[in-house]
Amino acid sequence: MKIEKSVYDRVVAITADYSRMQKLIGSGELTREQTATFVKELTAIDNALTVVCDREREEVKRALLVDIAERRGYERSVSRSVFGSKKVFDRRKGQAVILIARMLDLI
Repeated sequence: MKIEKSVYDRVVAITADYSRMQKLIGSGELTREQTATFVKELTAIDNALTVVCDREREEVKRALLVDIAERRGYERSVSRSVFGSKKVFDRRKGQAVILIARMLDLI
């Protein structure tokens, strides 16, 4: 399934903001609405990575998150040794992006 570039860019922006959102939620300096939005986004990312990387370690999920956020390809990916081949890596990364977009009602 192909997704629009604008949806892909939105998913990349949200994943790039993952650490910042976690810190802000922990600080307690957000409004109730902001907290709800951030929790929804973080939950969508976590759930998508769990589905795509079901048996992999937490480090692999974080590496895939960074790969999406920084638009890394197979050659620069930290997680490439786990996925083995470019085809598997591309498929898993694509699945994660699509699942995140679906969970956030972007598609």
